[in-house]
This record gives sequence, C-alpha cells and structure tokens, in this order.
Amino acid sequence: MIQHLKQFLNNTHLIKRIQYVLIAMFVLLIALDVYLAVDSIDNNTISSIIKNNTDNGFFVLTYFWGAIAANLFFTTRRLKLVSPTVGTIILVAFALIIIVFNIGELVTDFMEDHYYGIYRYAISMALGSVVGLLFWRQEGKAV
Repeated sequence: MIQHLKQFLNNTHLIKRIQYVLIAMFVLLIALDVYLAVDSIDNNTISSIIKNNTDNGFFVLTYFWGAIAANLFFTTRRLKLVSPTVGTIILVAFALIIIVFNIGELVTDFMEDHYYGIYRYAISMALGSVVGLLFWRQEGKAV
C-alpha cells in the first residue's frame, strides 16, 4: 500500500499537473490582487490585508512565507543537515521565539526610527527563507 502511494506521488505526470495548478493559482492570485487594487474600495487587496495583519503583530506571517517559499522553490540535492522532523521543530521554534520575545515589534521600532519601515518585512521573510533553506526543504532527485 505504501509502495503504491509513493509510486503515485512520484509520478512525473502528477507532479507536472500539480506544478501547473500552482502556477495557475499564483497567476490568479496576482490577477485578483491587481483587480482589487483598481476598484474603488480602499485597502481590500490581498497585499493590503496581509500588510495590515503583519502590522498588527503578526510579524511571523512573513517569516512563514519565506520558509514556505524556500521549501517550494529550492529542493535539496545533497544530504540534509537534519531530519525533516527536526527541521520542522527548528522552524516552529524560531517562530515561537519571534512571537514570545516580540521580535516583530523590536524590528519595526528600529526600522521606523531609521526610516527603513518597508524593510522589516524583508528581514522577516529573509530569516524564514534562511531557516527554510537550511533546515526545512523538500527532497529533490539526486544529481
């Protein structure tokens, strides 16, 4: 049963179909965001909603976006540093550290004091990407 499931999930046709669905979803999401940006209602775009939620203390959202992006777009081609379970624990531990120590507010205050307000999201996403690249990536085919 497990062998059939692995064979089904590793099927190249299935993987291509999933990639096409993900690409279509990204294009649809961007098109919807542009459509909402040009209508007459203010702050109803997907980007605005995410920005408003991160401004309200959910700094960890952009951290997870970075980790997910690293997982989706960069596969491992060599031996992983840690097992997938340990990598997930490390990813969540960093998120908890961000929440518990209120790192988002500290970074926001520092960036706004130095007039770099927009870069606070880049820092959070970069941290998520680095943690995702080092500890939490899917496996690719060995080269």
